[in-house]
Amino acid sequence: METGEGHAAPVIYNGIAYFLDYDEALSSDALRCFSLETGEELWRRWYRVPMKRNHSFSRTVPVVSDEYIITIGPQGHVMCCDPVTGELI
Repeated sequence: METGEGHAAPVIYNGIAYFLDYDEALSSDALRCFSLETGEELWRRWYRVPMKRNHSFSRTVPVVSDEYIITIGPQGHVMCCDPVTGELI
């Protein structure tokens, strides 16, 4: 799979890998969710945050539980989603 430039790390929880990526084409932070079993991207949630390249883009690690996945983007934007559906909370 292709990812944006950065130093972020994935979190693996209940057979799913989550990571905060940066999509330069959309100028957006993108929380991505993948099945460990198949490698398939299950969902993606993003928000626009135009950035200049400064020591890469993504550099944070999500926090995940049964009810929530929370990210803090490199510019301090906080996002909370349902870890199964990706629905914004």
